Amino acid sequence: MNTQGYFLEATENCMAFTGYDRNKLIGKHFSEVGFTRLEYTQKLMNMIKKTLQGKPGMILELEASRKDGSALFIEAIIVLLKKRVILSDFLQS
Repeated sequence: MNTQGYFLEATENCMAFTGYDRNKLIGKHFSEVGFTRLEYTQKLMNMIKKTLQGKPGMILELEASRKDGSALFIEAIIVLLKKRVILSDFLQS
């Protein structure tokens, strides 16, 4: 995703875990897609901000929802790569 939280690409793992198609994700803000709850949306945006300020890669465990509404527990790892924020592949716990 970019530094504002918009998806630039979607991995096969991301699509498999969330149930969303690549076309549904690309260009959308992660909060628009609907798989993160509000409390985690703010935490994720704070992590992006800290990463842009030079903090080392950060990890956030969060509860999300798949497209079908079922619960998904993921670990988000955020790193800065050429002024793009990379949200690593979804790791299911």
